[in-house]
Amino acid sequence: MQPGGVKNSMRSFFTQPHPVIVSAVLVISCLMMWYSGSVLKQYVQPTGLDDVDLKKGTVQSVVHQSSDYNDLVRRTITVQTLKVQAGDQTYEVSNDIAPVSSGASVYIAYDTNNETYSVVQLSRAQPSLYLLIAFFVIVLLVTGLSGLRSLVGLMWSAGVLASYTIPGLLAGTNPVQVGIISAMVILLVSMYVSHGVNKKTIAALTGLSVTLTVVAILASLTARAFHFTGVAGEESFLLQGVSAVSIDYVGLLIAGIIIAGVGVLDDIALTQSSTVFALAESAEHLKGGQLFKKAMQVGHDHISAVVNTLIMAYVGAALPLIMLMVISGQGTVMALNNEIVAQEIVRTIVSSIGLVLAVPLTTALATMLVGKGEFNSSDRDEHSSIAKHF
Repeated sequence: MQPGGVKNSMRSFFTQPHPVIVSAVLVISCLMMWYSGSVLKQYVQPTGLDDVDLKKGTVQSVVHQSSDYNDLVRRTITVQTLKVQAGDQTYEVSNDIAPVSSGASVYIAYDTNNETYSVVQLSRAQPSLYLLIAFFVIVLLVTGLSGLRSLVGLMWSAGVLASYTIPGLLAGTNPVQVGIISAMVILLVSMYVSHGVNKKTIAALTGLSVTLTVVAILASLTARAFHFTGVAGEESFLLQGVSAVSIDYVGLLIAGIIIAGVGVLDDIALTQSSTVFALAESAEHLKGGQLFKKAMQVGHDHISAVVNTLIMAYVGAALPLIMLMVISGQGTVMALNNEIVAQEIVRTIVSSIGLVLAVPLTTALATMLVGKGEFNSSDRDEHSSIAKHF
């Protein structure tokens, strides 16, 4: 092989997602998730349910079923009597959680009040697995090899969260520190796996790093300005009661904002960087300020769409809370003073500010980098399809 060929091969090894490294990332991700199981066990605390005789079984038949309107909760409740096979025994159990049919998997336990077995939880593992498989199949069918690399990046994100982020938070480590490190480790590896190391990803990653820093600072300032306690929600309140270590719940709120922002910021930064390089390739006369202005036209549309999506996502998740505020008769000011509502407002606005800042910052960085040297093969291949649209 000629010296130039060796140089190009080495360059391609880093500028494009190499199958060897992508496979290694997948294996490491699986090992991290496997390892996290033993790590997380040390944080399990007694809940008072250790002596409960919990059994998993399969519904053999529905013996009896009745439905009545409950005035207290204002909805119809269905009560079933089921025959459930658990191990080598069959139990007659009561179920008032949700109607099930034969073949459903349920968890049952002995009810000391009624001196009988009852359903305490429905098994949702199987439908969850089917949904996950459907997601993987659709991604692969639509995006092919690039989709496969994206799924490997998703596995890496899950591995980092399971083996580092959650254990770190449960150990009482500074949540903001844990959130920032988690975000950067996830971004560094997942960006290489999906796109390789090239000028486009360098611009996007640099823009993301600066933007995440701004988001972290802004979230810290607003959380303290709003005098958040971090334990207004039910989950944080319960965590406070069972955690074996002292946790900074305000910091936990900030870390949540940082980690939640990674996915959306990743999308918008990478898209803007790709737009700049695609425009530069398709319209070589565009330079400097002209290229920046043209790319920002796309960025303005992207900001509008993503910010609206972000706000609607938060509103959708908070619909029951919004309805509760309306029913309770609280005025607008009192509703906004509620910490749970204020937290959602801060999450939305801080994340939206990060999105807005990421667009011009990444566009400017990509504009500066696009003029330094010729396109390498990785840049050209990735942007040729995008360039056709301009």
